[in-house]
Amino acid sequence: PFANYNVLILDQQFNKNSSVSFINTNVLREGTARDANASGILYTLVNKANTHFIDGSAKMSSIRENGNKINGYSFETKLGKFAGKFQYELEYNMADENYDINDLGFQRRNDYQRFEGQLSYRIFEPTNTFNRFSIRTSVDLDYRKSDGAYTGNRFGINFRATTVKQFSFGGNINANIGNQYDYYEPRVEDRYFADSPRLNFDSWVSSDFS
Repeated sequence: PFANYNVLILDQQFNKNSSVSFINTNVLREGTARDANASGILYTLVNKANTHFIDGSAKMSSIRENGNKINGYSFETKLGKFAGKFQYELEYNMADENYDINDLGFQRRNDYQRFEGQLSYRIFEPTNTFNRFSIRTSVDLDYRKSDGAYTGNRFGINFRATTVKQFSFGGNINANIGNQYDYYEPRVEDRYFADSPRLNFDSWVSSDFS
């Protein structure tokens, strides 16, 4: 059918590195065909010292089809410290089972919630031993939003270093601890694919990183 696609964005920056935005995508199709509307507020708030932040978004989708209207919701927020040698982030993401922006956007899946955390240490000035040095660890836990069913986890450690003589080395360790439960793979309601625990790692060495 004849269709109209529209995108509207309003954005305001303030206090140097902070901003708030409103975005709307709208698809109107002729007659009784499917219509879709999605709106969201996005925000980034940074303190005056430019050391800590909080950002995220609150979004809503609305689908009108076959005489029915279905609303869905998504929310994400992240706070942390992004200055100094020690940095961290804490994050929460969710989308309910009705959230759908694929008429004018891209979305892999819905009905999820995720808790994430990261902690890192890195140098910005060379020392007597290293020109560069960083280590980061992360963890996230995943659940289904509709009923809180546990779906999986991920743990990771990343490390890299470069000495004053440009000898460099590093590596990654990533793991899924315990069984992981994929409710999307079977395409059947309330069935899941159970995946076994996994551990993988890699390392590298460069004799002259210059």
